[in-house]
Amino acid sequence: TLSSGAPRRKPRAVVFGGGIGMFPALMQRFKEEFEIIAVLRPKIPAFYRRLFMLLSIRWPRIAWYRKWMYYLEKTPFAFRIQTRQAARGLRALEGQYDVILFFGAMHAPGVSNKPMFLFADFCRWLSANNPHDEISHFQNDRHRREWLALEGAVYRSATRIFLGSEFVRRAMIDHYGVKAEHVFAVGFGPGGGFGTPYKKTYDGRSILYVGKGDFERKG
Repeated sequence: TLSSGAPRRKPRAVVFGGGIGMFPALMQRFKEEFEIIAVLRPKIPAFYRRLFMLLSIRWPRIAWYRKWMYYLEKTPFAFRIQTRQAARGLRALEGQYDVILFFGAMHAPGVSNKPMFLFADFCRWLSANNPHDEISHFQNDRHRREWLALEGAVYRSATRIFLGSEFVRRAMIDHYGVKAEHVFAVGFGPGGGFGTPYKKTYDGRSILYVGKGDFERKG
């Protein structure tokens, strides 16, 4: 118990994902508000990465890459093996954290009785139905059924979910059975604090493209 006037101890947090994608500014704020005990980024073991690369061989090269990424990130097997890696890391930190901050839902965190707050800007149901996101399309009904069940269990186990848009919030509620009162569209804003001023040129001829992966897939 803290005595009157004593400084408040920061909550101890384990972070999964480390501020992926559009969240680096949010992760920076977490470092100010929480005592970050560990940042866990479960990965597919090297053996499976090499195996998947061999299984993915095809041409042209972009088709090979997309197939490889599907094996690495988009299959129920990948979800489960990364969950095992996550659970192993979380067990090693037992008793050292108060809360879990979870980015995305490409795997589950493992078993914990601590509150988990999840942050996301998409869900697989939406990306699997996006004609421009071929990597995320399910390749068979079994993959669809198993992945959505695994992903949905992560969402429903979260104490609260914070999303970038109402569009994704509706998908969470309608297609994953998340309680409406547990999920919020809060937006994330730009990571302006990470940029530096520069001279802008409005010549009507230049296009600035910010993104990762394929230009077509990002629209």
